[in-house]
Amino acid sequence: MPWSLRYVSLRTRLKLVVQNREKSQWFQNLFDSAFEGIVVHEGGRIVDANESFARIFGYLREDVIGKNVLDFVSHDFQRVVSDKIASTSEEPYESNGLRRDGTEICIEIRGKKHFMQGRSLRLAAVVDVTARKKSEHDRVLYEASQEAVRTRDEFISIASHELKTPLAIIKIRTQMTKRSVAKEGLSALNSEKVKQFVDLMDRQADRLVRLVEDMLDVSRISSGKLRMNWEEFDLVSLATEIVTSMNSTAGEEQGQVSITLYGITSDVTSGPVSGALPIWADRFRIEQVLVNLLANALKYGKGMPIQLEIRSETDAVKLIVRDQGMGIAKEDQTRIFERFERAVSSANISGLGLGLYICKYIIEAHHGTIEVESESGKGAKFSVTLPNSPLKLLKREGLKSGYGKRRKESGDR
Repeated sequence: MPWSLRYVSLRTRLKLVVQNREKSQWFQNLFDSAFEGIVVHEGGRIVDANESFARIFGYLREDVIGKNVLDFVSHDFQRVVSDKIASTSEEPYESNGLRRDGTEICIEIRGKKHFMQGRSLRLAAVVDVTARKKSEHDRVLYEASQEAVRTRDEFISIASHELKTPLAIIKIRTQMTKRSVAKEGLSALNSEKVKQFVDLMDRQADRLVRLVEDMLDVSRISSGKLRMNWEEFDLVSLATEIVTSMNSTAGEEQGQVSITLYGITSDVTSGPVSGALPIWADRFRIEQVLVNLLANALKYGKGMPIQLEIRSETDAVKLIVRDQGMGIAKEDQTRIFERFERAVSSANISGLGLGLYICKYIIEAHHGTIEVESESGKGAKFSVTLPNSPLKLLKREGLKSGYGKRRKESGDR
């Protein structure tokens, strides 16, 4: 080949080498200037990485070559990253990265398998999402704080309204009595008027006590201080006492409560219901649940009869309260067990909307369940199931054998 042709060929080859170098440098510049951290590894060992990857973790580029990719992942997430690499997953996922100074950052990783010159490599893009995560966390905290403020304001509004009502009745009746005495002297207070006055004060005082106790119970539940004090007692006897008391104080517009035990119904007016059903539970709290469910039935029952049914089942007892009142819409049946929630507006029915929330907590603390079945306009049926196996409860609660005694101090309730 003539020398001149060899010279042209060499010149062409040199030109191609220069062009390849320039193209290689161009790709390297693109590789390094990418905002995402890019790393190429073989079996976990890093063979190449761009400047962005090194900068994310506080290294120089030359310092990361040869290291294991798990060196850049916090210890708690190394197993997750290893599994993702082994599965050749291409789905993005989040992990905690480990910087050179030992601080942890939140990173998003997306990897892909790549074959080159007979080698199986994995190319991964890494993004530092710490700032984004903090922003999302701050947003969640802000929304939670706003919801807490809204709930607090709603509670204050409802509580102030409910507390004012009995206080207003007491104040008005006291002022009326005071004016009568000032005008007519003590002769204005005959025995019938005194009895009416005392009964009214007693009812309103009971109402105030119930409101305050509900608020205290919610506070105890929130702080984890609502304790259960276990003892054995007769559930039938307790239910009879409650029903007798509620029937004697129910107004003319309210219905009467009957008890059904073992298929036999009694209105309890002729005496205690025959039969006994000993259970192991917190007597005070079960009484609280029964009073609440029956009071709700009387309140919403439109003056129709109320039925309390007590069933004994294998290792369990069941309490069922039925009314024939306005019922509860399907969409409200979960909501009514939440705090400050009721099936009807506060303008129509009094109360803080805490009773069923407290009942649900008490029943679940007894390892039981509470459910509602109802339709609008067709009454409601509340079913409470309580386990009745003292040995099982003793093991669950870590209690010693023997009967518990309910402490009287309000702080232990």
